[in-house]
Amino acid sequence: MGLYPVLGNPPASMGFVGFIRFNISGLNQLIRANSCDVALSQAIDAPDVIDGRYDRTIYSLQPFEVGGSVEFPAIYGTGASCASPAGILLGFTTYRTPVGKLIDFDIDVKYSGQASTDFAYPDCIVDTWSFTGTQSEQTTCNVGLIGTKRDPSALTIDSDETPVTRSINWNDLFINIEVPSIDGGIIQGQYVRSFTVEINNNAIRIYTLNNSLYPQDISPTKRDITGSIVFMGRQAVVSQRALENVTRCSENSTIQFGYSISSPGCCGDLNVTFPNIVFQIEEIALTNDLLETTVNWRSLPDSQDQLWDGFTSGVPLPSES
Repeated sequence: MGLYPVLGNPPASMGFVGFIRFNISGLNQLIRANSCDVALSQAIDAPDVIDGRYDRTIYSLQPFEVGGSVEFPAIYGTGASCASPAGILLGFTTYRTPVGKLIDFDIDVKYSGQASTDFAYPDCIVDTWSFTGTQSEQTTCNVGLIGTKRDPSALTIDSDETPVTRSINWNDLFINIEVPSIDGGIIQGQYVRSFTVEINNNAIRIYTLNNSLYPQDISPTKRDITGSIVFMGRQAVVSQRALENVTRCSENSTIQFGYSISSPGCCGDLNVTFPNIVFQIEEIALTNDLLETTVNWRSLPDSQDQLWDGFTSGVPLPSES
C-alpha cells in the first residue's frame, strides 16, 4: 500500500445541490429539473483487422458528442421570473434564421457539490421539445439538447433565481381541437385524458478536417411536429375525420393547448396553436378498464409565419444576436 499516494477519503457529493441554467438572450434561466443527463461522450471502437492475433490490436477514437435531455415541470412565474421556461424553449425550438439555422445559447450544468463537476456547454441548440399533460399528474416539458463542446467552469446561483412557485397541474391545462366538419365547434378537454406534443428538428452534427474531434457545426434538418391525444371513449368526429383523409387534398384542422394565468401576481402563461392537423385512425383495444382511444396526429404548417402566428402568448421568439 505504501507504493501509492494517499488521496484521502472520497467525498459523498449529493446531486440535489446541482442545477442546470440556460444563458438565453443575456438572461440566466435556471430550470427546476426533474432530470438532466446533458453530458460529453465519446465512443471508442476496436476495428477488425487481420493481424494473426486472437485479440484486437487497434482502437479508434470516435467524435466527441455533447447532448442529452432535460425534463422539468411547467411552472408559474412570480415576481421578476415571469417568463415561461416551456414557452421560451419552444421559441428556440421553432425559430429558424433565413438560412434555416437555430439560435444557439450556452448552458451551465453543476452536477453536484464538487467543484470538479461544474461545466459550461457553449453553443447549444434545442433539437427536440415535448410537452405532456395527463389527468391527475403534473404537467412536464422535455427538451433534447445538442452542443459543440464542454469547458470546465465555476458555478454558483443566487436565491432570487429560484423563487417559490407552483407547478402547472392537469386542472390548469386547456386543449381545443377544431375540426371544420363540426361547423365551428371545438372538442375540449372534458373529452381528453392526456395529450402529448413533440417538435423534432432532426439536427445533425457536422464534422470537418478541423483538427478536432468536436463538431464544426450543428445543422437542423426537416422539422417534424407530431403528437397524440388519448380520448375518454371514442371521439367519433375526430375518428371520422381520419377515415375521410382520402377525400381531401389539404387539411385545416387545428389543435390549441397551454395554460392561462389568472391569479394576481402570477405570470408565465402558454398558448400555442398548431395548424393543418392530419389525424390518424384511432388506436382502440378491448379492455376491462375505462375505454380509451389514442389518436396520433401531425401538423404541417404552410410557412414559418403561420407557425409563429399560432404562438399567441408565452412564447417569445428569439432574435438573432
